[in-house]
Amino acid sequence: MELDADGNVRSGEDAAQREAVAREAEERRGTALASVLEPAARERLSRIAIVKPEKARALEESILRAAQSGKVHRVSEQALIGMLESSATGAAGATGGRVGSITFDRRRNAFDEDDED
Repeated sequence: MELDADGNVRSGEDAAQREAVAREAEERRGTALASVLEPAARERLSRIAIVKPEKARALEESILRAAQSGKVHRVSEQALIGMLESSATGAAGATGGRVGSITFDRRRNAFDEDDED
């Protein structure tokens, strides 16, 4: 038996009601994103969400903020890619790293075949 802040007994109905409210809010969010994103952009965002859900969530937040402020009316796939690149370069600039570069440091062994003359 759980008690709430007023000392009243909580029931399973409260949890169900909170879950219903959260589900409804998520549906409104999805509807808002669907109205702003073009189909190709929605598909790309869903693929990003599979790999990096936190990055997709942050991108969704920025798209919704831009739409609410009137800066964006429709987001194409190219615009979404640009948003991703700008967020990636901003994060890399803060850490001092480069985005998308891989450096291989191949060490030579004393027994490599290339060293023989």
